[in-house]
Amino acid sequence: VRTVILPTVDTRVYAEYSYEDFSASAGINTQRRHKWEVGGSYRISQAHSVGVAARGLYDYSAANAMTGRVEEGEIYYAGRLPFEPFGIVWTHDVSLALGTFTTSGLPPGPATAFTGSHWRAEWNHQFHIDGHNRFDLSYSVTENRFDQAAAVGRNSRSHAVSLGYTHRF
Repeated sequence: VRTVILPTVDTRVYAEYSYEDFSASAGINTQRRHKWEVGGSYRISQAHSVGVAARGLYDYSAANAMTGRVEEGEIYYAGRLPFEPFGIVWTHDVSLALGTFTTSGLPPGPATAFTGSHWRAEWNHQFHIDGHNRFDLSYSVTENRFDQAAAVGRNSRSHAVSLGYTHRF
């Protein structure tokens, strides 16, 4: 469920909640998931806007125990670049998110809750060729850091690049 409120032409506020039921799945510890997100944006000019968001994700087992938690805050900028190479409109957005997490250690090891922090940075580009065709290029990097010394070897940094094409009929 997503609700969007537009108090002015330059301001947008939204809230979202979702529920997922995994009880029919076999071999996973999580039986259900709750997710929420709230945020807002402000258009500072015709081609530029800034925003903030907060989100949470909570996983629960069949015994109603929390098996995972992620909470984060995000700031972002979106805009249209002031030049049009080859007549293509180029828009982009940049975001930075910081947050914390809890995850459960699964058998065969002991049932231990691991905590930590993470950060994520994304840079997304859209190249609008015309009113019907668009290419998307995205890059993101995420780093997870565990608090417990026993889990430090699990710290990770991942990079992802994606390329997409959209045609509107």
